[in-house]
This record gives sequence, C-alpha cells and structure tokens, in this order.
Amino acid sequence: MGSGYQNLVVFIGLGLTQSLLRDVRGLSGFLGMLTACWCLLKAAPEGGREGTQA
Repeated sequence: MGSGYQNLVVFIGLGLTQSLLRDVRGLSGFLGMLTACWCLLKAAPEGGREGTQA
C-alpha cells in the first residue's frame, strides 16, 4: 500500500520539477520555495513542543 503512494509522489514530484526547471523563473521559484521550507523546518523546535519543560 505504501509503495503505491510512494510511486505517486515520485511521479508527481518528477513532473513538477521537470516542468519548473525548464525556465529560469521556475527554477528560481522552486529553489526559493525549497529554501523557505527548509528554513521553516529548521526553525521548528525539536519534538514539536514549544515552551514545555522536560
């Protein structure tokens, strides 16, 4: 079951990147979105609990 979802995600991801990477504006937007997502994930606290004490 997981393999089917994995194939679907890879197929859609490859299609999006192939269509975006053809143009400089698409590449810039893709890299900008990737950088923004990476920064947001790095800024999230570990464990997902903000402000709680161990």
